[in-house]
This record gives sequence, C-alpha cells and structure tokens, in this order.
Amino acid sequence: MTFPNWRSWVLAGCVAAAALPAATCAQAAMSQEPWHRGAAWTTFRVGYAKSLEGGAPNAMGGFGFGFSRMMTDRVSVGLFIHDELLGKFGAAAQIEIPITAEYAYALEWSTALRPYVGLGLGAFYHKIYRSGADRTDLLPAMIYKFGADTALDPHNVLGMDWRVAWVLNDDETIDPVFGKSKPTSIRWSVKLQYSRVF
Repeated sequence: MTFPNWRSWVLAGCVAAAALPAATCAQAAMSQEPWHRGAAWTTFRVGYAKSLEGGAPNAMGGFGFGFSRMMTDRVSVGLFIHDELLGKFGAAAQIEIPITAEYAYALEWSTALRPYVGLGLGAFYHKIYRSGADRTDLLPAMIYKFGADTALDPHNVLGMDWRVAWVLNDDETIDPVFGKSKPTSIRWSVKLQYSRVF
C-alpha cells in the first residue's frame, strides 16, 4: 500500500489557503452590489411629463419618489408616487398625482449600465383647475417602464426612467379649455433618478 507524498498534501493545502481569501473577497464584493437580494432602494426622480390626450397642453414636468426592494438579484417590487404638472393654457392647468405599485426586472450587461424593464398598476389623481369647469378624478391606470441605472458606489445609484401610462377616464366630460376627455388616454414621462441603497 502506498501513501501520497506529504509534499503534495502541503502544496494542496497552500493552494486552498491562497484561494480562500480571493473567494471571500469576491463574495463580499457581490454582496455590496446595489442589486443584491434584500437591498432596499429609496428613489427620487425629477423630469418631463406629458399627456397625449387631444386638447392637452404642452408638456411640463414633475418629480416623485418611491421605495423598492430587491426580491432577487434581478427582480424588484416597489411603491411610487409622483406629482406632475401636465401643462397649462393661461391660468388653467392640469395636474396629476400617479400612485403605482411596480415590478421591475434588471438586465445584466457587461457594462456599467444596468437596464431594466417593468410594469405597474395604480391610480392617477387627476385635477383640472381654473378652467371654468374645475374637477378632480381618481383614474385607474397601467404603466410600462424601462430605464437604466449605474452604480456610483455600493449605496448610490444614478439613472434615467422612461414610462408610458394608459389611463382610463370615468366619463367623457367636455372641458371649456381642455376639450373632451377620451375613454382612454396616454401619459408619458422621462425623469432623471437618484437612488440610495441600504
């Protein structure tokens, strides 16, 4: 019966000991990525918003914030609220406050950018004022979104968010300034976003 040379055992032990810190460092680096499972994101947005409904005013802008959580290294769910001035004709204005629950899927690229796609459901608080027929409505809506983020460091992320919303109107009210509402209208927005990751 022959036994392995003791030198081979020592060599194997040295190789394993050298590889262990490297593996540990790699695992630590992965856990520090903003997209790791369990990461909590607080996101702030500011940018451009517009209604594509006939008679809608020129696009204006808005801001928003929300909270999301990474359920896996790619999937997140969150809740967001925005405040958007869709536009004005003289003193008359349209504003909207979308509140949406959202799902997003992050794509893994070999670049610093991390694109994502997603969808959401929610309610849009829609208000027309100073038009001579002021009113408010709570309208159901579905959104589709896509965008891209880049990590500045493990806790700070900068990106852009594009979204399109299909909004259902309760009625077809004729407004003296903005005209007649359609049963379905489209909104879209482009916003710069910053996220703080915990």
